[in-house]
Amino acid sequence: INWTGLTGGPAGIPAIPPFALGRTQLFNPLYVYYVALVIATPCFIFAWRVSRSHLGRMWRTIREDELVAESMGVRSSRYKMYAYMAGGGIAGATGVLFAHSQGFVDPQSFTVDVNFLILSLVIIGGSATIVGPIIAAIAWVALNQWLSTTQLVQAHPEMGTFILSALVLAVLIIRPRGLLG
Repeated sequence: INWTGLTGGPAGIPAIPPFALGRTQLFNPLYVYYVALVIATPCFIFAWRVSRSHLGRMWRTIREDELVAESMGVRSSRYKMYAYMAGGGIAGATGVLFAHSQGFVDPQSFTVDVNFLILSLVIIGGSATIVGPIIAAIAWVALNQWLSTTQLVQAHPEMGTFILSALVLAVLIIRPRGLLG
């Protein structure tokens, strides 16, 4: 918000061009879907491969018990930095997709509601899985589309957040590691 020279400050970054192949701009939502698939596929493969590697085992060890991992010689601060870097890379790739598909980015693009939604989908799907949050996101989009047609949610839009919160609580009580955890 305060770095107006780089981010435009509260006004954001306007007129971000859509994705293009050569001189052809990809405005069509189907083309944006294909670009998203091209970005998401390597991210998914990277996460899948890393989860089955030595690095993934170190991350799981630190997640389960950091003190035990440290006592076994694992330098947890180093592996946490690797996790932060991997997450930042994937977030950067999805940020590029978001910015070019929206055409405009400002601080209001990333509200607490968006963060709550992302965290909720990870909790519902299972934070220890790769596929779980993806399935939870697909299911939530479908459920949200259906809910938006009901009279209750049309009259009270906050009911969508209430239903998501109830789903998170139900999953935490019934399956604490998530649906696929």
